[in-house]
Amino acid sequence: MAARTPVREADPMRVALRHRLSSLLPRGPLDLVRQIAIVSLFDIAYELSRVVATGDRRAALAHAHSVVDAERSLGIFRELSVQRFALHAPGVVLDVANWTYFNAQYAAMPSLHTAYALIFGVSGVVLARRWWIRGMWALYPGLVVFSIIATANHFVLDAVAGAAVALLAGTLTTVVVPRVTRTGRSRTAPALRPDRACA
Repeated sequence: MAARTPVREADPMRVALRHRLSSLLPRGPLDLVRQIAIVSLFDIAYELSRVVATGDRRAALAHAHSVVDAERSLGIFRELSVQRFALHAPGVVLDVANWTYFNAQYAAMPSLHTAYALIFGVSGVVLARRWWIRGMWALYPGLVVFSIIATANHFVLDAVAGAAVALLAGTLTTVVVPRVTRTGRSRTAPALRPDRACA
C-alpha cells in the first residue's frame, strides 16, 4: 500500500496576509500599478503644460484684481481673514499649510488642488471601511482648501471652480460614461432570431 503524502497546512500568517492584501487591493497589485501610472502620466503632462504656459506679470495682476472684484460682488472675499489667522496662529499651522500645498502640486484657475482633493476625499470616504479613516478622508479637502488660501496661492473662487470641475468629472465618470457604454453595447448586441429565442 502506497504511503500517503502528508497534507501541508496553510501557514496562518500567510493566509492572514493574503486576505489583508486582497481586502486592500481587491483588483490585485497590477491594478494599483496601473492606477499609479495613470496618475503619474497626468502629473507629468500637467507639469509640461506649466512650462509651456508662461504668463505676463501685469496680466496676472489684472486677472487677480478681476477675481477679487468678482468675489467681493458675491460676498465670498475671505482670503485676508484666513491668511491673517494662519500668520498669527502657532507656526505649525502655516507649516502644515505650506507642506500640504507643496505636496498637492497643482496651481491654476480653477484650483485643481481642490478638484483633486475632493475626488480623493470622496473616493476615500466611499471605499474606506473604518470610521476614523473615512473621517480623515472627509477632512482632507478642507485641509487642502485651507492651505491654498492660507498660503495666498489661490482665491476662494478658484476653490469653488475646482469643486465644480470635480463635480463635473464625477458626473461624467459615474453617470454619463456608463450610460453611453450601456447604450453602445445594446446597439451592437446581436438580435435573437424568433425561431431560436426558445431554443
